[in-house]
Amino acid sequence: MLFEKFVDLETLNEERRRAVQESLRRMTLEEVHKLMKEVLSDFEGDPWQESFLRAIEAHPQESFYRAVVPEGVILLYCADEDIGIWSCPAAGWVRCQRRRNPT
Repeated sequence: MLFEKFVDLETLNEERRRAVQESLRRMTLEEVHKLMKEVLSDFEGDPWQESFLRAIEAHPQESFYRAVVPEGVILLYCADEDIGIWSCPAAGWVRCQRRRNPT
């Protein structure tokens, strides 16, 4: 049946959260550029990629992070600037939503 393999959203989110925690690692600015050139070069010129590159170039001393989820999505994040993007190698780049400050 079509829905036999259905996974509820809560389970899916937990699996992705766990994958991010397990694969999360810090990167240098040079490593970010190398990853974008070698692995994600098919999307060169993508507006989200360009926006992220401008942001990290403006803050080269900041901390950068990378994580991968099971579907092959690559997450790149600059914690100090609270800016991130994710890329699905088959689809392109998308900007991550900014965190909302808890009140």
